[in-house]
Amino acid sequence: MQQPLQVALRLQQQQHQQLQQHQRRQPPQALPHRPQVPHQHRAVP
Repeated sequence: MQQPLQVALRLQQQQHQQLQQHQRRQPPQALPHRPQVPHQHRAVP
């Protein structure tokens, strides 16, 4: 019987590999880009 920890680790590694392949396929421009808010820097008086 496999220990649940080993199974979870294996699942995480598989998901991580799939994520890396997905990121490799997608262009980096597809990442959501945060709008710049200049007055948040001066929020503290």
